[in-house]
Amino acid sequence: MNNSDTAAEAEAPKHFTRTSSVHRRRTLYLVRHGQALHNVKEAEAQETARQMALQQQPSCTPDEIAQQMEAARKAVLQDATLFDAPLTALGRQQAKQAGEYLAELIDRGVAPPPTEAMVSPLSRCLETADILLQQHLQHEFDIPDDDEDPSERLDINNEATKDNDNTTTEESPRRGQRRSTLLVHIRPEIQERQTQYPPDTPQTPDQLYHWTQQQQQEPQEPQQPEQQLDNNTDSSSSSNNYRFHHHGKALTGHALQVEESRTQLRERASKLFDVLMEMSHRHVLIISHKGYLREMERGLLGLTDSPLFDNAEVRVYHVVFTRGDRSLESVERLA
Repeated sequence: MNNSDTAAEAEAPKHFTRTSSVHRRRTLYLVRHGQALHNVKEAEAQETARQMALQQQPSCTPDEIAQQMEAARKAVLQDATLFDAPLTALGRQQAKQAGEYLAELIDRGVAPPPTEAMVSPLSRCLETADILLQQHLQHEFDIPDDDEDPSERLDINNEATKDNDNTTTEESPRRGQRRSTLLVHIRPEIQERQTQYPPDTPQTPDQLYHWTQQQQQEPQEPQQPEQQLDNNTDSSSSSNNYRFHHHGKALTGHALQVEESRTQLRERASKLFDVLMEMSHRHVLIISHKGYLREMERGLLGLTDSPLFDNAEVRVYHVVFTRGDRSLESVERLA
């Protein structure tokens, strides 16, 4: 995990540029899920293929070896037992560390705390969100009002400005109120590229709805290891600090059994712009996948040389969108 990237944090701005009411300001916390079972199987298959290529065909070129490794990786992903693969023990620990790291950033004033979250419907992201938020919300800090701009909390040189944002999202508190529960939206729009492989296939909307209802039970019954969405966490998400909400839909491509190209994934990631533009909450936690986050950064945020996310890596951005031409005005990496 690259959360120890102190150089990026050292350069974190202590103020934001003044913007007018024609802009939307957002703090985005981008997190990749922790290590999942299929990640381990992929790595093992690739290493085995590499060793076999070197032993059996010493004259193989690097490109040929890479092709054999990729073929072995894809073969593993066809294993039906890896359907909607859960986190490993290491992945759960990584999610916990990500929550601690996020709380540390907030405690140090690098960024305000998130007031809303979006998570992929795949189990590895749901588990990561559950563990991360349990760890993150153990720390005490002020949750900013929905109407409060990040510049009002961090600005030390400029006059604070308001966004005059009158839009609302489901179950958002009214102006002037403090949010007691962080709402975690399960959004199929931010799931991994639709490869049609079992690990990238989420449960049905009905199954996800049933899971969200279980998460709200108090106390939460211990789940058996063989159950889907086994969180293996120390405490329940029914602590009234956060709760999951499923929007009851699936991606069309999944229903049609269509494999999604990287270009199509970037187009899908770019559509998150509209969601972010209309959200009344300015501090948004997004827990997704390496492929989706890559295309979101390189497409929507215009960071064409952005490196791939490690498991459970956290990156924080301050972004400004314009209302009129609906474009990205600026983006700054905070951590």
